[in-house]
Amino acid sequence: MLVYANSLGNGFAYDDNAILPHNPIVTSGDWRTALASPYHPDALEGAGLYRPLTSVSFTVEWMAFGQEPFGYHALNLVAHAGVSLLVFIFLAGMVPVLPALAGGAIFAVHPVHTEAVANIVGRAELYSALYFVGACMLYLFGFQLNGTKRYLRLVALGCLYTLSLSAKEIGVTLPLVLLILEGFRPLLKPSHGYVTERVGAGEEHRVEGTLRARVRREGGTYLLLGIILLFYLAFRGMALGTVTGEVPAALFRSIGTGERVLTAISLWPQYIRLLLFPLDLSADYAPGVLFPAETLDLGVVLGIVVIVGLASIVLRAFRGQGPLPLTALGVLWFALSILPVSNILFPVGTLLAERTLYLPSV
Repeated sequence: MLVYANSLGNGFAYDDNAILPHNPIVTSGDWRTALASPYHPDALEGAGLYRPLTSVSFTVEWMAFGQEPFGYHALNLVAHAGVSLLVFIFLAGMVPVLPALAGGAIFAVHPVHTEAVANIVGRAELYSALYFVGACMLYLFGFQLNGTKRYLRLVALGCLYTLSLSAKEIGVTLPLVLLILEGFRPLLKPSHGYVTERVGAGEEHRVEGTLRARVRREGGTYLLLGIILLFYLAFRGMALGTVTGEVPAALFRSIGTGERVLTAISLWPQYIRLLLFPLDLSADYAPGVLFPAETLDLGVVLGIVVIVGLASIVLRAFRGQGPLPLTALGVLWFALSILPVSNILFPVGTLLAERTLYLPSV
């Protein structure tokens, strides 16, 4: 909070203006309409974004703070501090306290988070990550719960997924990330073996089972998350008039699918640079900083090298070679959580935005 305290003096900037003071739904305090409306008030028919939790949050906050930006920025700091604390606790469940503290501290002060924390509309990233990481912790560390507590865990996981999705669409990847956590469960701390059974007076041993058996035991969780996703998509369709809804960035409207995929691949060296060497930041990377890739140019080749290198880390970890399993888990976490905004599967509204790296950077 101290590192980002200088943002408390910020005003409304960029999309802050469109989403808050220039948004009649927010300024009227009509949270019910906000719940069923596009995130951007001037969205075209069949376009826009759907983030009901974030929209309702701003609507309620407007009644408290009005046109004074300080309160909104203060809540951003509190939310970022909360996410950072969860990251530390999450890591502490898998590694000793000191490296977990180092990881949580790096996350807390990482420069690439500036846009998400210092811009009010970055709250979407903060809230989505807060509930996303919370769900991962509950899933990974609540495996031994039984009876009523297990049902309560299931309900809580459903609520956290709903909140993460409703804050920002990037939360959609939670079921895939949980599946990856399940795959790595036996490789993490010994105390996180799947179940224990008594073999004598005061003695227990771990019973991990195969991945298929563990996933089958969590079948109710994945079924519930799938149902929640379908309901979210249905409400999104009613609010936007379409399930997709995103208007592609201007540069993607002038190039084909092949060029878009090449461009998406060329962004991976930028991801690495922003995470490991964030010496230069930008509020807008297109069209003045980065450009689309139309051929197999140097940027695309470097992207392929990065992707292949990261894939090799994962394969070596599964074979019991190379770096710690947590390194491979981190690579997969990033790859899965960046997928909705990576422009690989479909074009999105921006070429590259630092705010979208908030959850993947965990």
